[in-house]
Amino acid sequence: MLEGLIIEQLHLNHQAPLAERNAAGRYLDGIVSRPVLSGIDLSVAPGEFVALVGPSGSGKTMTAMSVLRLLPPQVRIDSGAIRLNGLDLAQSREADLNRIRGGRIGMLYQQPKRMFNPRRTIGNHLAEPLKLHQGLRGRNAKARAKDLLAEAGLEDPASCALAYPHQLSGGMAQRAMMALALAGRPELLLADEPTSALDKVLERQILQLIDRERHERGLGVLYITHNLATVAAFADRVVVMDAGRIRESGRARAVLTDPKTACTKNLLDAATLMPPPRSVPVAPSPKLRLSETPESPCLRGFRRYS
Repeated sequence: MLEGLIIEQLHLNHQAPLAERNAAGRYLDGIVSRPVLSGIDLSVAPGEFVALVGPSGSGKTMTAMSVLRLLPPQVRIDSGAIRLNGLDLAQSREADLNRIRGGRIGMLYQQPKRMFNPRRTIGNHLAEPLKLHQGLRGRNAKARAKDLLAEAGLEDPASCALAYPHQLSGGMAQRAMMALALAGRPELLLADEPTSALDKVLERQILQLIDRERHERGLGVLYITHNLATVAAFADRVVVMDAGRIRESGRARAVLTDPKTACTKNLLDAATLMPPPRSVPVAPSPKLRLSETPESPCLRGFRRYS
């Protein structure tokens, strides 16, 4: 039986040169080490949706980057284990990791347009993992790319495959990134706040797409967010992080209805925060019709992709 992702007692340290000077004004030799993650225990079973929640700087993204072994040069894994269905990722060679990234592990990013190469079409982006992880080339790869874009909810996958990243809206770009993440038929999906730049309608559609994939294919999902309200309807378990440590973990309903730590309570309060009522009514601003808005030259010719 597959065990999914298991992280045990993971410790990360940031190492930097000593920034102190002696009496002569020269910098002292030495390295300063400070903890980034301390004793992280985390698991994601096949088909499970685990929400990793915490404020900015709590260590959520570093946890995901540790799984991919894509840490900044100054950050090191000091101790601990990271296993994906029995494979020790912490001890894997770089050549093996290159086959795992985009293959056994898919990734969704916060700003998909920045992750795409602006000189390549969406279809060209999809061709690479299809060739590397599925052995598909030529017509077979193009047909599978269109299928993946259609499964991601794009109405015109053929046009999307020919489009460049800047020609897609934010929602379309995230769907294209979803297709790219699924191209290698991954066992695990790492989603690092993929809907934070989208409106609430698109946010829910992307979450429903992820939820469908994990139910249909047994895809394990580690979903990183700072907003508990985003994942309340989808998460099986919630793990709360703060200052590089896990502060609370449990079934989603238990954590959301009976939080045990101040950090979780603060996140819940922030998720349900409502603006105060206005004391003075504000007149609605006039609406601009598209036909009345001067068109930027940069937007001409791209209406069919929006």
